[in-house]
Amino acid sequence: MRLRLDWLQGLFEPAASEARKPLAVGIGYCLGCDGLRASNSLSCNHCGNTDPVTADA
Repeated sequence: MRLRLDWLQGLFEPAASEARKPLAVGIGYCLGCDGLRASNSLSCNHCGNTDPVTADA
């Protein structure tokens, strides 16, 4: 039995048309509790606020 692993090679080669971008993660102040929160988080772990956070801390 022979397995075809051609698809596996594509995982290790970067796509020619698509450049990889680093994840943009910043830290800002939560508007609900004035605690620090990651700018890409969906909600605050402390107070549950879901307002967007700007990375300014």
